[in-house]
Amino acid sequence: MRQLIIASALILLGCGNIDAQIDPVSEVLQNCIEAAGGREAIDNLQVIHTIDSLSMAGLSGTTESWWVKEPFMGFSITKLGPVQQELLILGDSVWTIDRNGHLSSGGAEARDEMALSKRTIFYDYLFNASTITISEDTLIGDVLAVPLEMNCAQDVVMFISRETWLPVLNTAKTMGLEVRSYPDNYESVQGIISSMSSRSVIPAFGQEIVTENILTEYNIPVPESLFTLTSRSGDWKLEDPGTPITFYLRGEHIYLEGEVNGTSVNILLDSGAGATVLDSTLASDLELAGSGRLPVMGIGGTREFSFVKVPSYSVAGALLSDQYLAVIPLAEEFYPSTGERIDLILGYDFLSRFVTRIDYGLETITLFDPDSFLIPPDITVLPAVRTMSLLSVEAVLEDSIPIKLLLDTGAGGCIHLTPGFFEKHPDFLQNRPSFETEVRGIGGEESILGFRVSSVTLGDFTVPGGICSSFDGGDIFNQFDGILGAGILSRFIVYLNYNSSSVFLEPSALFHEGLPETLTGMGLEIAGNELIIRNIIEGSPSDDAGVIKGDILLEIDGHQVSSEQLNEIHDLLPDTTNVPVILKVLREGCEIELELITGRLIP
Repeated sequence: MRQLIIASALILLGCGNIDAQIDPVSEVLQNCIEAAGGREAIDNLQVIHTIDSLSMAGLSGTTESWWVKEPFMGFSITKLGPVQQELLILGDSVWTIDRNGHLSSGGAEARDEMALSKRTIFYDYLFNASTITISEDTLIGDVLAVPLEMNCAQDVVMFISRETWLPVLNTAKTMGLEVRSYPDNYESVQGIISSMSSRSVIPAFGQEIVTENILTEYNIPVPESLFTLTSRSGDWKLEDPGTPITFYLRGEHIYLEGEVNGTSVNILLDSGAGATVLDSTLASDLELAGSGRLPVMGIGGTREFSFVKVPSYSVAGALLSDQYLAVIPLAEEFYPSTGERIDLILGYDFLSRFVTRIDYGLETITLFDPDSFLIPPDITVLPAVRTMSLLSVEAVLEDSIPIKLLLDTGAGGCIHLTPGFFEKHPDFLQNRPSFETEVRGIGGEESILGFRVSSVTLGDFTVPGGICSSFDGGDIFNQFDGILGAGILSRFIVYLNYNSSSVFLEPSALFHEGLPETLTGMGLEIAGNELIIRNIIEGSPSDDAGVIKGDILLEIDGHQVSSEQLNEIHDLLPDTTNVPVILKVLREGCEIELELITGRLIP
C-alpha cells in the first residue's frame, strides 16, 4: 500500500520563492511553475481533494486524499480488493490504520512520506532553488527530460519534459525499493494543470499500479472531523493478560499451538514477518478464498501471496476476529527443511496488538494489554524504529562498529549482515575464517558466507556474537546492517512493544551458554520418508568424516532415524566437541558407516 501513497504523492508535483538571479536551476523551476498554472494559481492553493481508481496485482479499488496547506494536514484512505488502509498526517506527526483496523503511529516509511508530501503536495519545492539539483538531460521514451533531484529527499528524482515542463517520470525509493511513476493525461482543473492518470512500476517485484483520476478539486470546504482516525480494531480479546504460555523451541524457532476457525494448528512466531500468514492448503481446507497476487520478499527471494479474511484464530490466550491474512504455501515451503508443518506464521498483525514477552530459557510467551502494561523495573530499554512493520534496534559489533539490526525471532543463527554493511566495512572479512553454505527463506534458498563474530552489544549487555553470516536479501534489506536472529535473542527475555516502538531486555536462563552451535556442518532435508543430506560445509566434521551431499541418513550411534525425526536430530547428536559419532548412511544402494568427530565450524 505504501507504493500507492508514494505514487499519488509524486503525481501532484508542483511548485514555490525563486531568487531574482536566474541560474539554470531557477530557470527550469520558473518554467515548471508557469506550466503548472502560474505563481498566482499555485499560491492560492489551500485545499486539495482527489479520488482515483487503482488496479494492482489483480485487485482493484480506490484511493481518496485530502490535503490542507496551513496548518499542513493530509488524510488518505486506500481500498484495494478486500483490504483498506488509512494514513493521517498532522504537522510533523503521522498515524496509520492497517488492513485489520489497528491504529498506530506511522513507521519510518510513513514519516518519510510525510516529509516528502510537505514539500511536494503544494508545489513548495519549486520555489526554492537551493533544494533542487539538475542533471544532464535524458530521454524518457522519446521525450527529452531534465532530471530534478530533491536535495532534501533521498533518491527522489523528477524528470521534467523540456517541451511541456511537466513531469513525465518520477522516481523514489521506499523500503529500499525503487518506485517509478509515469504521470500522464494532463488537464486544467481550476487553473492548475493536473495529471489525470498514472502508471507506477516497482521493478524489483515486477509489479504495476495503474491509477485513473475520478475527481480532482481545489479549495473546497473540508468535512468536519475529517482529520481524525479511530481504530477499528476491537478485534481481539486477551483471556488472562500476563499469563505465561508454553512454546516449543525447535531448530532455533518458536512454535505454539493454536486454532484457526476451530481447527488445531501449528504456529511459528516470527517478528520478522510484516504480516501474519496462513498456509494455502489450510485456507483451502477451510474454504477461505484468496484475492490478489501481491509480492513478498524474504531471504531467498520473492514470491506471491494473496489475502483471505479469517473469521477467527487463537493462540497464547488471545482471540483475534475478522482478520485479513496473507496466504502462502507454508507447509510446502518449510516442511522439507524444518520437519514442521507450519499452518500459521504470527507476524506484525498479531504482535502489534500486544506487548509480547518471550522467555527463551523457560520457553514461554506472555501477552500483555499495551494500555495497562507496566515496564518492569531495572530492565534494559532499547529504542526501536518501526520500518516495514518490523522493529529495528541499534547495536555495536565487536566493541567498535555501530549497526542497525532488524529483530527477527523467525531467523535462526546469530546475525546476518547485509551487502549494505559490507559496503561500509569492506575489510570486515579480511583474514577472518569463513565457510559457504545455504539457507532457506520465504522466497527459496540463498547462498551465504558464515564466519565468527567475537561480540555484539545490545544496550547494557555484551554477549558472544557466535556464527554469523552474510546474505543478499535484495534492496529491501540494505537499509539495515543486518538481521538479529535467535542465536543472540535466546540469551534474553525479550519484550516487544510496538505501541511505544521499544524493546526491553533482561538475561534469560540461556544468557551465558546460549543455544548450542552446530558441531557437524551437515544440512538435512526431508524427501518422501527419508532424511537426505542436503549440503555439507567444506572442511566441517561431516566433510572430514566423508559424508557427501545426497547421502540418506539411516542411523546415529545405532539409533534409527526417519523423516519424522528431523527436528529431533539435535537431541541425538553431542553438544560438545571432540566426541565420536557413528553415522550410517545409504549411498548408491549401499549402507556405509562413517565416524564423525564433532567440532566447531570456526574456532
